[in-house]
Amino acid sequence: MADTHWFSGDYGILPIEVLANPDLKIRTKLVLAAIASLAGPDGLTPAIGKKAIAARAGLPPTNLARELRELVESGWLEVRRQPGTNSIYRLKTPDVQGGSPRAQAAEPAPLPAEQRLSDAPVVTRKATVAMVTRHGNSWHVAFSLEDGSRVGTIFTECDRPCEPGETAYLKVREWKGRKGIAGGAADGIEWIVHKPVPPPIVAKSFDLAVSDLKRFGTPAGLIYASFSAAGDGITASAMLAEQQLPAGLADGARIRVARADGAAMTVWRSEPHLDIGGNGYAIELLAN
Repeated sequence: MADTHWFSGDYGILPIEVLANPDLKIRTKLVLAAIASLAGPDGLTPAIGKKAIAARAGLPPTNLARELRELVESGWLEVRRQPGTNSIYRLKTPDVQGGSPRAQAAEPAPLPAEQRLSDAPVVTRKATVAMVTRHGNSWHVAFSLEDGSRVGTIFTECDRPCEPGETAYLKVREWKGRKGIAGGAADGIEWIVHKPVPPPIVAKSFDLAVSDLKRFGTPAGLIYASFSAAGDGITASAMLAEQQLPAGLADGARIRVARADGAAMTVWRSEPHLDIGGNGYAIELLAN
């Protein structure tokens, strides 16, 4: 790594060369920021999937291939693919000459299989949950090992997976001072002290009571409505076109909300809130 100052953790800045680069899309810069926040002092991240990167960047869980390719081609990132598991990413600093960014150093040769972290021997270590941080519907969990070092993992698309202070046996791989949980969160953790997290609320419909109903028009002449609502253990907020609302809707009315395609809806118990918007929802007025 060169003298460019990257950030790691919850706060920090990206290099000004990234922020001021008009050739990099905003979405691409967000992806680089998410990766940088996971990298250690050596510029390397643990193995992480694209869906977890998107969640950390606050982006929809879509394919990030275009953004990652743009970062690699512009010299800011190296992707170390590992067959059968997630990739490891390395931050780089391009050397801009003649208007074309290129990597400062030649691309390193692929590591021999026996030198990769994913092939290091597995050792069982006792660990304590040190930090639980939410990123969208995913969670970054940092464990503190008995030797004072830390290792982290990502729990994707789930409710809050654990609490600080809980203990577990971890299947840990270590190579050149870097540590990773073997098999990922699901297979590499055996809980010792753990309060099971209740499953999310999954239902085909929710019955809610409407409040704070407001209607407003647009310059194009369209009428929209917004309202808040509450039901059994959940809250909701809505922004819908007038034609999607049943006749007679008013504050205090009871409604049934369902997906227009009949699919089930999921509400995470750690933040039991439903956002209702677009054409994907059907609203039914219930008798009081």
